[in-house]
Amino acid sequence: MGKKLSETKKITKKKGGKKLSKAPSQARSDIRSCLKEIVDPFSEKDKDSVWEFFDSHCAYCNQPIERTSRLGHMDHLVPKKDGLNHISNRVLSCNVCNGDEKRDSSWRDFILTKDGTAEDHAVRIKKIEDWVSSKTPNKEEIERIKSRRAHAEKLAKDVISVLDEKIEELKKLK
Repeated sequence: MGKKLSETKKITKKKGGKKLSKAPSQARSDIRSCLKEIVDPFSEKDKDSVWEFFDSHCAYCNQPIERTSRLGHMDHLVPKKDGLNHISNRVLSCNVCNGDEKRDSSWRDFILTKDGTAEDHAVRIKKIEDWVSSKTPNKEEIERIKSRRAHAEKLAKDVISVLDEKIEELKKLK
């Protein structure tokens, strides 16, 4: 069938006067994420719970975050590819911790790299553990979520396959 979607050139378009570049591989990722979000959602009510529990402070560095500032992120403790999108796998994070520093590091190890004493680190770790234990779904619900996600992944593969075919058709029009 020729080159895969991820091997094709980047797609560039203008939006609001800004130039945006998206590789077709990002479109694949977006398709997967959107379909998984449908079956494993994270609601506004869930976000409110996270903000409240962490008292508008980053779970990792304990810096205060103004909710209206857009500097607060809902970080996955365990990356989505390995964990759930469930509220029990989300914490409030500042943009620096989530966007620049933590990446795919273990959250426990990451906290130990942050400023503060061993006692500060222990308090942050305990707070996250309390959050997780209070929100973790039962085994049956976890299995239902995993089953729905597996179905969404299969659908994503089907959609991506059709997308790849259509991209090949477009290339032939050149």
